[in-house]
Amino acid sequence: MASILPEWSDPEKRRGIANEIKSFALSKGYTQEELSQLVDHRSILVLMQAKAWEDDQIRLRGIKGKKVKNKPKVVKSGKGEVKAENRKSKYNAVNKSVDDN
Repeated sequence: MASILPEWSDPEKRRGIANEIKSFALSKGYTQEELSQLVDHRSILVLMQAKAWEDDQIRLRGIKGKKVKNKPKVVKSGKGEVKAENRKSKYNAVNKSVDDN
């Protein structure tokens, strides 16, 4: 295990990693008896990877929820309309049709 996971050779780090894996596995439905029977390093690595993936998913959900404050307005390319001229032309068109009647 130490060749695959160098932190495993340090007793303090090993206890910390083991406790994290244990609490994660218990939260996912493993029993204490099942955990005590784990002797294959591959099972421990899979549990570590599952925990890391779940931690990343929780972290990503927090990032997606943030909204940008004071975001700049999007400017479209091309010639924009001048509101005042547009209003005048509509006003003149309506008044001309009223005057004609």
